[in-house]
Amino acid sequence: MNTRISLVTAAAVAAAATAHGAELTEPVQVTATRTPITADEALAAVDVITREAIEQSQAPDVHTLLRGLSGVSVTSNGGRGKLANVYLRGTNSDHTLVLVDGQRLGSATAGSAALEQLPLDQIQRIEVVRGPRASLYGADAVGGVIQIFTRDDPSHVRLAAGSQETWEFSTGFGHAGERGGFSAGVSGLSTEGFDATDADNFAHDPDRDGFSSRSGRLAGDYEVTNALTLRGRALRAESNNEFDGTPDETDNVQQSVSGELEWMPVETWRSRLSIGETVDDSDSRDFGGDRFITRRKSVNWQNDLFLGADHLTSLGVDWYDDEVSGTIDYAEDSRDNLAVFAQHQWSPGAFDLQAAVRHDDNEAYGGETTGSLATGYDFAPALHGYASWGTAFKAPTFNDLYYPDTGFFKGNPDLDPERSRSLEAGLRGGRDWRWRFAAFHTEVDDLIAYDAGAAASVNVNEARIRGLEGEISTHLAGIDTRLAATWLDTEDRDTGNELPRRPEFSATLGLSRDFGRATLGTEVHYGGERYDDLANTTELDSYTVVDATAAWRINNQWTLRGRLSNLLDEDYQTADTYEMPGRAVLVSINWQPAQ
Repeated sequence: MNTRISLVTAAAVAAAATAHGAELTEPVQVTATRTPITADEALAAVDVITREAIEQSQAPDVHTLLRGLSGVSVTSNGGRGKLANVYLRGTNSDHTLVLVDGQRLGSATAGSAALEQLPLDQIQRIEVVRGPRASLYGADAVGGVIQIFTRDDPSHVRLAAGSQETWEFSTGFGHAGERGGFSAGVSGLSTEGFDATDADNFAHDPDRDGFSSRSGRLAGDYEVTNALTLRGRALRAESNNEFDGTPDETDNVQQSVSGELEWMPVETWRSRLSIGETVDDSDSRDFGGDRFITRRKSVNWQNDLFLGADHLTSLGVDWYDDEVSGTIDYAEDSRDNLAVFAQHQWSPGAFDLQAAVRHDDNEAYGGETTGSLATGYDFAPALHGYASWGTAFKAPTFNDLYYPDTGFFKGNPDLDPERSRSLEAGLRGGRDWRWRFAAFHTEVDDLIAYDAGAAASVNVNEARIRGLEGEISTHLAGIDTRLAATWLDTEDRDTGNELPRRPEFSATLGLSRDFGRATLGTEVHYGGERYDDLANTTELDSYTVVDATAAWRINNQWTLRGRLSNLLDEDYQTADTYEMPGRAVLVSINWQPAQ
């Protein structure tokens, strides 16, 4: 295995090339360790979805794209823009930390991030790390971390139209100079949708539930000197979502703005200072509802020390402040979090060791210390194994802590965070046939649940999750083939029931064949049976969804693409009484200047 110092140097060069529109030849990621290393060298299960892979998949949204990864299960309350939940390794949907360009994104009142509101047209890369990462990132990284990097590639135009009166538009431009570059883009989407609920839904209204969105982004970087670089990113997505119920529409805003200064005064020390702000705004006042706004400001300072060819130590300070506002009068409307962390990576030859520790001091719920330890070994040039242990915690939300007393529910300021312990072992290898497998075991204590007697949330439940995930990929008879599968065994320790909406088995098979100018592909996704409720009284059937894609490269600048979703028109649900889209087609024309 290459040493960390050489990896970091190579990754920094590759990251600079990417900022100016170049493609990486190897998947380099930063989320697993907060330092650039290749995905194959991470002592964790890591996926990197590049812009090229996003375009090839022609997925309509982020959660559909993530559905095909091992260790990931997804539920949706209907079609485009409807509430979607992503479960990493069977943990709760709010046990996943979502970052956009390094900034924490999500609602401090609901406790999760609205991935369904983020436009794929504005995304350059997605990194998914499964397993606890609280020792590096703090609260909420129990099941893992999803980090989204906004687009910064050269000029492009995309126009699309399809079923359900769907129209999409995206354009962007960029310029790369000798010492820096910039890019900007806008996109829009409108769809009439379909009736997202069935007749058994308590709020069923037999009408079409549409969705529309518009977004814009800016990105830039400038190399002031050989040792000092400035970077900036901004993304804003506005949307309107229709659904059944009261209210029946919501206006949403997702926003992330960040700036970073990277300074490397000597070869053995790199310092990065970043500041940012994210906004999650859900407003249904015009439709008989409430408004919930989360505004999160953050400052992060990280120092990487290259202590010899085999040693890399990272020391950092993270601070963020959550402020909530809107129509609900919370007993407290802000809280700040100050954390310090340290990580050491040691790579002597075929052996790897990573250790990290972090302490968070939160104004609302006190101090939490988390740690992780991972070790890996190269048994052969194409055979690598690793094992890891880590702790994590989930912060209680403002709803959990401070919601005003309605008679049916009130906040409980004495709540503790949910806490977890995880073990993992993995093995990967191969050249022509690439494969990887991981087994994991997680226990979560002090799960927050509603107590009807107290009319409040309390720390009562315990859960145990264990599973096996795997992936095999190869190029066989001209066909790129990939198979990913996940087996899960979940248990609510208080009742013995399975945790809801986690299938025991799920799998995705992807096939793609290049015929010169034309490319044909298909993806077959299987979701097994699962229960929809904690009591395990409502069972959801298994389903198989087949999607087909085609692309025709007209010339070196123009490409025609098409996607036929749910080819077999499967009738299925991932959340009880919420329908999933039937057969639909979307065709796009794409322009990008020749490289």
